[in-house]
Amino acid sequence: MSIQIASRGETIQHEALCFRYGRLRDSQPIRKLLSQGGELHIASEGRSGDAIASLIALGQRHFAEKYCQEALTKWTSPALRAPGLHLSFFGRLQANKVRKVCHWADSIESIDTVRLADRIARMKSELVHLPRLIMQVNTSREPQKNGCAPDQAENYLSLFRSTYLLDIRGVMIIPKRGLDPEPDFRWARRFADQNHLEHCVMGMSNDYAQAIACGATIIRIGRAVWG
Repeated sequence: MSIQIASRGETIQHEALCFRYGRLRDSQPIRKLLSQGGELHIASEGRSGDAIASLIALGQRHFAEKYCQEALTKWTSPALRAPGLHLSFFGRLQANKVRKVCHWADSIESIDTVRLADRIARMKSELVHLPRLIMQVNTSREPQKNGCAPDQAENYLSLFRSTYLLDIRGVMIIPKRGLDPEPDFRWARRFADQNHLEHCVMGMSNDYAQAIACGATIIRIGRAVWG
């Protein structure tokens, strides 16, 4: 894939982006994650197609989007087509947007209510490919965040599996900013292990090394790459 840079300013930005991405990929925690079959997701909401294409050209294949309509518009571009691309949705998922998200996302990381589970279950028969489903838990109990409460997580997971017959593949958490995330990371890893979940989605730009040390299998990075 060729990337055309129109000006010196854009050239500098492109080189800086490539440098930050290469440094991240070469870091010891990321090498450990990828060697164990884990996934590095780049949060690409609000980013231009040209910037994303630069990362695709460097071999990045996992991207994460937060807004349904933006993702629908952006990822239809021929410039962003490449073998093996995996798109994840991690934002607040409204029931009336489930069908749209399911048609472009390879993973949905924000399953947290019975209403969403019911909506997805009703659509299974009409979908060619059901996205990988990840359950979100609000370990920090912050009202502005999505996710079920940690003391209700077992009940929700059982309900999603037994009543709605959903194959929940993992748990996703976002610890409270400014506090030590390790207790939340340890909780998520135990929850995944106790419930035979393949994936533990946790860790971002400021704490990904700690998350990987605690057993993350998928991390989502934005600022450390985009600057």
